[in-house]
Amino acid sequence: MAFDINAQVMLSGAKNVQKVRNSIQKQLTGISVPVSLKIDKNSASTLKSFNGELNKLNSNLAAISKNGRTAASALSNVSRAVNVSSRSADQLSKATTQASSSLATTAKQAKAAGSEIEAFGKDAALAIRRFSAFTIATGAIFGFVRSVQSCCF
Repeated sequence: MAFDINAQVMLSGAKNVQKVRNSIQKQLTGISVPVSLKIDKNSASTLKSFNGELNKLNSNLAAISKNGRTAASALSNVSRAVNVSSRSADQLSKATTQASSSLATTAKQAKAAGSEIEAFGKDAALAIRRFSAFTIATGAIFGFVRSVQSCCF
């Protein structure tokens, strides 16, 4: 049973703490205690030196903070420049792809035009051969007719 009571007190916590606090404060009202500090001369110079070092540390930390902000700004600018470069590279890639496609189309058309010109050349050569054959045959006939006319008539 003692364990149960002890456990109950431990779990529920102290009661009337606020009332006890108010009572203690009321009893301490009006009491004054003189305080005198005696600091050794060496301690004062040590504290002064320590304070100076803390001031230096504080100014160094302020400079580091300023440099950090400057570095963050510079990195932000670099990031923006990289993004712009990336977009430009993408646009260049697209333009290169389009140019390559256009060149491939031009090559196909040039090949087709070359084939057409070759066919035209063959047809023209055939036409010239036919014309030449008809011209020679016609010339021979006209020559025969002229020789007959000059001799007989």
